[in-house]
Amino acid sequence: MADTVIDMAYDRFYARPGLDLKSRYIATIAALTAMGAQTAPQLRINIEAGLKVGLTETEIAETIWQMALYGGLPAAVNALNTLRTLRSEG
Repeated sequence: MADTVIDMAYDRFYARPGLDLKSRYIATIAALTAMGAQTAPQLRINIEAGLKVGLTETEIAETIWQMALYGGLPAAVNALNTLRTLRSEG
């Protein structure tokens, strides 16, 4: 199942024309943030990947803050804590 999900998401969706990888990761981080704490493992993976493709911590933090309007402040705080944890590990 994991292979199927990875194949579908990263080999098919992320490789589509029309958006660069940075934009795709911003959209993904935004969606996962708005969905709340149940997506924490996926959020962590996508924040790490976003950083690898050139997103800055500031861009990610601002994306997360923007989602406070849509997913709520607790969801945004949890996502910011995920980002902060990655920064302290890195």
